[in-house]
Amino acid sequence: MRQRSTQNWRRYECLGMSAPSLLYYLAHEFIAPVKRKGLFSGEYVLFAEYLSHAQLLYETGAVLGCVYRDRLETFAELFSEPGRQAELANFLITGTVVADRLAALPDEPKNFYELFFKPEFMKKAHDFGLTQFSEMVNFPKLSQKVYMLKIPIKGAFEHIYDTALEGIQFGSQRPDLTENYFYISMMLKSGASRMKLVWKTACHLLKPYH
Repeated sequence: MRQRSTQNWRRYECLGMSAPSLLYYLAHEFIAPVKRKGLFSGEYVLFAEYLSHAQLLYETGAVLGCVYRDRLETFAELFSEPGRQAELANFLITGTVVADRLAALPDEPKNFYELFFKPEFMKKAHDFGLTQFSEMVNFPKLSQKVYMLKIPIKGAFEHIYDTALEGIQFGSQRPDLTENYFYISMMLKSGASRMKLVWKTACHLLKPYH
């Protein structure tokens, strides 16, 4: 455990980050399983694998935010860098990232997939000429190019860290939607195992701090 912690600390230093808070550690744990290394390039992740893990992290963050919504200041102490607890708590309480995401969607999302995965995919797909998510069926080669994009590891880590923060903010600001999306997924056979993993991960993270 000591060796692994040292390796993680060095990675944070290489990324220009001061201290591996629990949030940084969580982001790293979600990125590490899909990390690759090119023959002549640095470390990277494929967009498809990154997005799948980012989706899971967003859902996990939402559960954490929902559970801790009445204790955000305490929660911020666990997930922020030393001296930045108040800044993080203020972001979770007053930040508009979640509201901005919901406002930008053409239709009200019915689940986490519509809330996060589809919009994040389309951000990349627009660069390839795709304008609607439904076009994936008609242009499979273009969709494949989007999914096979290589994301440099530093950029992937920074994005997934932001994803975790937004997920926590979503859960704390919109517990109604969080609970609704969670139970909708649990009712579906395809989503039940995923939500059990989300809940198990969230409980594992929360256990030492109760």
